[in-house]
Formats: sequence, C-alpha cells, structure tokens
Amino acid sequence: MKRKIILLLVTLWISIFIISGCSMMPHLNASAQTVIDTKKELLAEIENALSSGKTKISFVTSDLDQTDFDTLNQNIEGFYGVVKEYQIKSVKFLNKSYVTLNCEISDNYYVEKAFFDEEDIPEERDKARDLYEACKSFLTSLQSKKRSDYEKEKLIHDYIVSNVAYGYPGGKKEPEGDAYSAYGALVLKKAVCNGYAEGMKLLCDLSGVTCKMISGTADGEKHAWNLIKLNKEWYHADLTWDDPEPDETSRIMYTYFNVDDTQMKADHKWNAALYQKAEGNEYNYYRKKDLLCEDYKSFRSKCEDILEKKSPNSIQFMVKDYDQDTYSDDNLQFILRYSGASSLRMQIAGKTPYTMLYFKLQY
Repeated sequence: MKRKIILLLVTLWISIFIISGCSMMPHLNASAQTVIDTKKELLAEIENALSSGKTKISFVTSDLDQTDFDTLNQNIEGFYGVVKEYQIKSVKFLNKSYVTLNCEISDNYYVEKAFFDEEDIPEERDKARDLYEACKSFLTSLQSKKRSDYEKEKLIHDYIVSNVAYGYPGGKKEPEGDAYSAYGALVLKKAVCNGYAEGMKLLCDLSGVTCKMISGTADGEKHAWNLIKLNKEWYHADLTWDDPEPDETSRIMYTYFNVDDTQMKADHKWNAALYQKAEGNEYNYYRKKDLLCEDYKSFRSKCEDILEKKSPNSIQFMVKDYDQDTYSDDNLQFILRYSGASSLRMQIAGKTPYTMLYFKLQY
C-alpha cells in the first residue's frame, strides 16, 4: 500500500495558478467526486455553489485545462461572489485533474439570506447590513400595493436611474471597489455598469421578478447589464445606458428597457451561447406605451395627440427612420406650438432603426 502511494506522488504533476493575490490554500482536495468536462458545466457548477454560499468547490476533469480557468470571473455572473484562486492537481497517466476553487461570497448573498430565510447577517459584514436596510426601505414602498412583474421592474429601473450617478464613490477608480457592486449603487448611490446591474438584480430578486446579469461589451468596452423574464419571455435591460451623463435625477430614459436580442445587438455584444435568447416584445416600454413610431408622420401624430391633452415637462419616442434632416429643428417646431413651451431641448440615444428621441420642455 505504501509503495502505491509513493508511486502516485512521484508521478503527480502539481500546478497552482492564482486568479488574484490570495494566499495559497494549505492543501489540495484530491477526493472530489463531481466530474466536469465542459466550460458550460463548470460555469453552472460555480454559479450554483456561490448561490448556496459555498466558499470551496472541488471536482474532477479530464478535458478542462488552465486556459478554461483563467477567465472564470469574466464569464460567471458574479452576483453571489467570485473565484479568488484555483488549484489544479494533475495526474498525467490517468488523464485527470483534481481542481479546487476557493471563492469569496458577496454581500448580496447575505442580504438575500436575511430577507428570504431570516438569517442573521454576519457581524463583520457591515456593508451587507447597510445594503439590507437600503433594500428594505425601497421594498416597503414597492410592496405598498399589488403590482405586476412589469410594474415592479419599471419602478426598480426608475429608482436606480433616478438615484444612482455613474462613477466611482470618492472619485477614485479601484478595480474591485464599491462602484462595481449593488452596495455602491443602492447605498453610496454611485456606481459603474456592474453596480447598476447588481442593484437591479438584487431588487428584482427581492421583489419576485426573475432577473439575471449578463456581461459582454458595448461600443467596444467591457460592460454588464441584465436579462429580465416577463410572462415566459426574456428581455434585455441596460440601466447604465438609460442613465447617460451628465446625471439628471428628473430624466429617465427607456432606450434599453426590455429590448430583444436584435435591438441590443446594434451596439452590444455578448457570448449568446451562455445566455437565454431574449425575443420578447410585449413589454418593451415604447411598444407598451404606444410610443414606437415607424416614421416621422407617425411620430408627429403621436406627439400632437399627447401635447393637445397635457403640457408635460418631457416626452420621448422611439423612431425607426431617424436622420438629421427629417428631425431637424424646423421640423420639430410644431412641438413648441402645440405645447406652449418657450424652449425645447432634444437628446438622442440608440441607433437606427432604434433611435430614442427625448425632449425636455421649458414653459
């Protein structure tokens, strides 16, 4: 028996790779029974473990190698935590590797456990307790009456867009700082895209709205947003891009609120194989509000109907035929005549044929 053990140790190739600057674990777990041989299975296993609060994941693989582990945190949702380090114990003659992942659990996990299971938040998790109170305060107003999932989602969208400013708390950019978390968005009121997306998911989860995070690129830069499920169909929602700079608390746009894959692909990219198809149309804001315009004639007609009934401080539409000549200053003067406003400011977002026109009116 001793001879067999010695032989195994001699033929063992041990390689350790660190994702972040954490100390090496004291030993490797070579007794894992779970077998994972595809990247998709690996990501699912990690998400499941993190959502259960597990800080260590062990499994056996024959096909995965170092390159599959190097970008783990870029491909997992990250809402419940992240992988801090991984360790591989490879046995060449068996063509197997024993893998151990060491994870860090996020504040979001503890907040949801407190809400759903009434578990106490650990004493050392000060930020989790503050985040819990921020969520509780908002949910008290949200749950004051019965609402549909769409109504809840819209209120959450509007709350975050109105109360969160894009940027870094304290003005200092930190790669793993509060700006990337729900804590940054909902407590500090300042965050970047990942913070917006985490805040959206956390409030949706606590409200009973099915929501996931999705990561990819937008205009060539790394970006994060959400996927929302309403009435069995999925939609994209990008709150960061609905809250353009400079920040104005009274300005709420819906350019990227409940849009399908086709519209999102106009300026966003992601690995479609890792996510659900988003093909819903019913709960797109502009469709639901009858503010989607096929052409200038339709736009003008809808606009006149609204302005004849009231004098709003702002109006917005999505038009499919936008160009500067058709929607020129001269062709928009009718808005001043119908509204009685003294001045008009237009803001444009999105790309043709999904261009959003936002008008701010002053009286």
